[in-house]
Amino acid sequence: MESQDSSPGSVTALEVIAADPVLRARGLVVEDVLGEGGSSTVYRARDSRHERDVAVKVVRQDQSVGSAVERFKREVRVAASLRHAHILPLYDSGVLSDGSLFAVMPVARGRPLRAIIDEGRLAVTDAVRIAREVAEALEYLHESGYLHRDIKPENILVESGHAVLTDFGLTTPLGEIGDGRTSRTPEWWTQAIDGTRLTDAGKAVGTIAYMSPEALSGDDVDERADIYSLGCVLYEMLSGHLPLSGLPPHEHLTRQRRDPQPSLRTYRADIPEELDALVARSTARTPDERFRRAKDVVEALIAVPVVPAGSRFWLGARGLGLAPIGLVALVLALGGAVLLWHELRKGSELDPERVVVADLANDTGDPSFDRIGVLAGDIIAGALVDSTRLRIVNAIIPVPSRQQRVLPVADSILSRRTRDLVMSTRAGIVVTGAFFRTGAELEIVAEAIDSRSGRVLGLAGPIRTMVDRPDSSLRVLASQIVTVVRRRHFPTD
Repeated sequence: MESQDSSPGSVTALEVIAADPVLRARGLVVEDVLGEGGSSTVYRARDSRHERDVAVKVVRQDQSVGSAVERFKREVRVAASLRHAHILPLYDSGVLSDGSLFAVMPVARGRPLRAIIDEGRLAVTDAVRIAREVAEALEYLHESGYLHRDIKPENILVESGHAVLTDFGLTTPLGEIGDGRTSRTPEWWTQAIDGTRLTDAGKAVGTIAYMSPEALSGDDVDERADIYSLGCVLYEMLSGHLPLSGLPPHEHLTRQRRDPQPSLRTYRADIPEELDALVARSTARTPDERFRRAKDVVEALIAVPVVPAGSRFWLGARGLGLAPIGLVALVLALGGAVLLWHELRKGSELDPERVVVADLANDTGDPSFDRIGVLAGDIIAGALVDSTRLRIVNAIIPVPSRQQRVLPVADSILSRRTRDLVMSTRAGIVVTGAFFRTGAELEIVAEAIDSRSGRVLGLAGPIRTMVDRPDSSLRVLASQIVTVVRRRHFPTD
């Protein structure tokens, strides 16, 4: 860390940063030091204009030239264009009065996934939840035209049980090459792997233990390189270790291509066969053997039967829910989708003892409220586990927010996406809903649907709640859903 000398007459680095006119002009009051990395120091500050705590990351003066600055600029450039629930956002960036680069981000209130893994391997449900959410972030990142290229536990935060992807300093753009999108491997990447050029932290660019064979070879790569890295992270979350680690690049590459990866079921009996196969496919030696898109990984993780009745860990469903339509209109719209449900039944055997719970859709138009939809899904799922003997599953299938109270047209987003959800999970009951603004309050609605008939089993809400105190209202909503489901399954209880 930069000198924090407190001897008489000295000025500490914290005091220098706190007095910087660029930060003060932005209403940022620097309060203390949060931490320090290989090239930068992170400070806690109060954003007086928006009344929130933020983190200010500053590239240190001794790193003002070379790879540290280029990596920081790349991270800012990429992060500034991204808006996703599982990607750490960038609020602001600029140059301090002394020429140091800085970026303003939320204060990370979670823990690095690395610290969690170091305490022991994760429960299957937790590992799958985190992998799903990282895969969803990758799907968005890839669709935005970028490869992350450094997926590893150190770059994944876990906040309130949910994943947040960070560090875009090694991100490279995807370009249209041939029949697909490929990222050209820059010269600095190959030089780093060969050991002739290092990052500011003195390590090879990327993290060898999580790099795909084609990335280690310095070849051009596509989305499947990130998928390989995510597969390694999932393997480590479940087993507590990686098949290969601590080897120099060329020996690591030789072992990757020569030695088969041990099955996860070798280490623990509670790994479903579907999950073992999913990890094996994600970390296959050649790209053609892997999942082609991050979306494919998300859908495969949805289908893994990993949530037993009584589990207290929940897999958040990003963005799936209903538009905030009137309750009578809701019933009519779902009735119009009965033909789709009959079509669904022909291709899938639905389990009447399985319930899929989605997070509530945020139809406020303000992404800062996404957390309320996540919280709602968790509370409803937990209430169902506590009060029923059913198997509860969650899913991650994003549905665009409609943001207006209208009756969906035939074959609407609601019916098509709900059908896809049921296909993936084989659940006999679907629980989903939405929330929207009504003045200074939120209005929340949810419903339970019988997947086999398309019939609405019952409605919960609308319930109004204050934006900053939704918990008690969400518990009321969950209680109403539990009543609906229990009445359907346990009429004599």
